[in-house]
Amino acid sequence: AARTDAGTVAKARRAARRVQDAAYDMTLDRLAAIAEFEGDDEAVAELRDCKQSEWQRVYASLKAEAEQRRNRAEVVAVLADAGVEFVDECPEGFAACRTFSDYRPDLAALDAYVADNAGAGLLAEETSFGVTLLAPVAEGADEAAQAAAQRKADFQAAYEDGAKARREWLAAHAGDLKSMRRTALALTAFAMESEAVESFEELLGRPIDRTPTELAEAMGWRAAWNMSGWTAWSLMEGGSSVYFNRATAENVTIIYEAMKADGYEPNAAETETYEACMARLGSEE
Repeated sequence: AARTDAGTVAKARRAARRVQDAAYDMTLDRLAAIAEFEGDDEAVAELRDCKQSEWQRVYASLKAEAEQRRNRAEVVAVLADAGVEFVDECPEGFAACRTFSDYRPDLAALDAYVADNAGAGLLAEETSFGVTLLAPVAEGADEAAQAAAQRKADFQAAYEDGAKARREWLAAHAGDLKSMRRTALALTAFAMESEAVESFEELLGRPIDRTPTELAEAMGWRAAWNMSGWTAWSLMEGGSSVYFNRATAENVTIIYEAMKADGYEPNAAETETYEACMARLGSEE
């Protein structure tokens, strides 16, 4: 009668048996979401115990975390099969040479890289960005400088990964503004700061409707996170010579907080950029 497909109903029934009486207060789609995390008691508990108005945000966050764990596991498996040893930290005489992030790692490129460096004595280290491959450095090489350069390269690569992830997350949620309430409000507020909007309101003699729409989101997105990876890195490193645009930094913090509240899972580079913006904004007050 509800035109719900049989697969969703089957998932909902399995979840209902799992959460028992709590199922009476849940919608079918929420129960189906819970069923996706069978075997993960913590995830099931989060989806069971959150408010009905919050379950979609919690679900999106859990899905993102699960995908990143799967991606990490795939990279680890490829390296293990190739006989690459994992270490807890970069040993003396080694330097980072390449990182494969948890955001859609290129497994074909990983295979090729390991094959091309089969005799180089590669090691691997798990980091906040993903899995970093380590290689012996030439005698007399400046290991500290190499490590700093790799750290910068890793950050900027992860920053670009974050930019892609934000765009894909918005594309997936823009059709249902209720699934991204905070973000929709933030983007609409950005759109309403346009001089064209202010001029039109003066013409009308009254404020225009500020209810979020896809059009308002489109107008606001241009201002949402207009910061390059180079600027983010410089801010994070405390670069005093970098031209600092306070409005851009404020927009970064606003959209980061809004998307995270709506279930987006930022990566390490996005979080570090947010923290650097907050620190810089705080230092200028």
